[in-house]
Amino acid sequence: MRSIVIILVSTCLSAAPLRARCQEVVPAISARPGQPAVTRAVKYLSQELVRWRSEKSCHSCHHFGDAARVLYLAKRRGYPVDNAVLEPSLRMLREPSRWETDAGDEPFQDHRLSAIQYSSALRQAAQAKADEAWDLPRNTAARLVASHQQTNGLWKISAGGLVGSPITYGNILATAIARQVLREADDERFPSRIAAADRWLREQQPHAVVDLAGLILGLDSATDEAAQRQRERARRLLIKAQQADGGWGMFANHPAEVFDTAIAVIALSSLTGDAEASTGVDRGQRYLRANQLPEGCWPETTRPAGSESYAHRVSTTAWALQALLMTPERDQGGQLREPSSP
Repeated sequence: MRSIVIILVSTCLSAAPLRARCQEVVPAISARPGQPAVTRAVKYLSQELVRWRSEKSCHSCHHFGDAARVLYLAKRRGYPVDNAVLEPSLRMLREPSRWETDAGDEPFQDHRLSAIQYSSALRQAAQAKADEAWDLPRNTAARLVASHQQTNGLWKISAGGLVGSPITYGNILATAIARQVLREADDERFPSRIAAADRWLREQQPHAVVDLAGLILGLDSATDEAAQRQRERARRLLIKAQQADGGWGMFANHPAEVFDTAIAVIALSSLTGDAEASTGVDRGQRYLRANQLPEGCWPETTRPAGSESYAHRVSTTAWALQALLMTPERDQGGQLREPSSP
């Protein structure tokens, strides 16, 4: 398994520092009440997005996919993100035809995964811009994503039982995100593909935290009996897997990791009106805030655990920031302030 981590870290990183530097390369961002952790993370990811593009010649999935995705979400939520930071990703995201030629070193690039990551970032960018000019690139991106779907309905990202990481996602989370991309596109060919993904998701019996979270997100608000049964199983196992410190590990009883905690928080926060899930989300948020590093990033989650990877650190930070943005915020008086829909 260690060789897989080495391959992922090698993508466009031949001269990248193992520990991210946090120099002042973007305008200062003022804190919003109650969310200093979000402000620090936005600042860190903004700096790293600018630095990566200035030092590298490729559009990496961890920067122009994961980091850009969550920065657009932060912008939608009212956090100041300088347009100069996002402009390079904006140009690239609007041209899906470039994704397979300008997305990293060819030997290490997984076009199936990058299509899903960039399409997810494109979705957030389009919602932040909210104009019809995004319809064509979103439909083009959806067709690219659809081309990588297997006949049984899944998007196969990992093989051999490997658990998804902040960068690799895993089959269930990748399928859930790809399904969302297709569902929002305007193409009469997609309903049958979405139905195939739905059938595949209803057949899975995972135990890894990222896969349980992916099932909840992929099943969305489906009301058929099979979906409700799957969602309840995933919900029950996910809540049971939360550790005493509020975090989640790769599996139940595994030491807590930032990415696993973040994806669990994102999934449980989608279960509106569920008091038990809300309690888990609140505890998970506290874990994330407590484990943020002073420079604004979070320790990277890697498979296997304990490895050093700049790329994984950037993606881990993006998922942790998304987990904080997807849940209620508190103002200075401690009152909950509900965020807008993601």
